[in-house]
Amino acid sequence: MGQVLHTPRLDLVLLEPEGARELTDGVIENGHRWAPGYPLASSLLRAEMTLAAAAHERPLGRFGTYQVVRRADGHVIGDVGFMGPPDATGAVHVGCAITEDARGQGYATEALGAVLDWARGQS
Repeated sequence: MGQVLHTPRLDLVLLEPEGARELTDGVIENGHRWAPGYPLASSLLRAEMTLAAAAHERPLGRFGTYQVVRRADGHVIGDVGFMGPPDATGAVHVGCAITEDARGQGYATEALGAVLDWARGQS
């Protein structure tokens, strides 16, 4: 397993190209289970973006996508991450998507806070 960011309730697991391929093929990786509704449409788009970047020898690395794993049950409940490394001004584009059943519980806020805190520490 690659880069993992931890929050009080979540593990954010970096989606490596191999894992992105498994995700697009419908394979559950890293022993985690998928929550109902996962993968989301945006999960598959992020996986395809990860694969395309790697194919062009421009891997996103740690400025890619992280799967949001709810530690209480080990379910992948969504994704959070960057659309690539910072631009020349240091700005990043970040997004998050959480399965419908897991919404309204603060998971997106927690996940976004963790990746933004990590990104601030990279400058």
